[in-house]
Amino acid sequence: MTGYTGKASYIYKDETSKAEYVGEFKNGVIEGNGTSIYSKVSDKIYKDFDVIYYSGEWKGGQFHGKGTLTSDDGTIFKGKFKNGFANGRGVETTKRGYKTSGIWENGEFIKSLESYEMTDEELQDITRKALQETIRKNTDSIFKKQFKTID
Repeated sequence: MTGYTGKASYIYKDETSKAEYVGEFKNGVIEGNGTSIYSKVSDKIYKDFDVIYYSGEWKGGQFHGKGTLTSDDGTIFKGKFKNGFANGRGVETTKRGYKTSGIWENGEFIKSLESYEMTDEELQDITRKALQETIRKNTDSIFKKQFKTID
């Protein structure tokens, strides 16, 4: 993808992870808006999950700007990212419906702005929407229909 600028899909695999990305590139680097699915191959990195899904803004091949990160344990983080980590305001919602609004810095929670336990109805609604969105965005057909892989 050296020097490529535009939209494309890209698949990457090494000894620690596999990633599929669809979105924008600038001069051969993931930059702009895009969606990615990361699958862990080994425990050398990302020990807390096996699969994560990210949709949002990228810079220099990393999560950077506004985005949504969903992990395989059901945790959803919506907010700001910098250099691949949650950084700034965001809202984290766990699988059980516990919602924390706060400030993160380099992936670490710094300060709470608001926390509360969701009602069963709110939890079912957010779970249904997240599942629908994940299914919609994660199907192989979307990757194949929207963009060609650029080698």
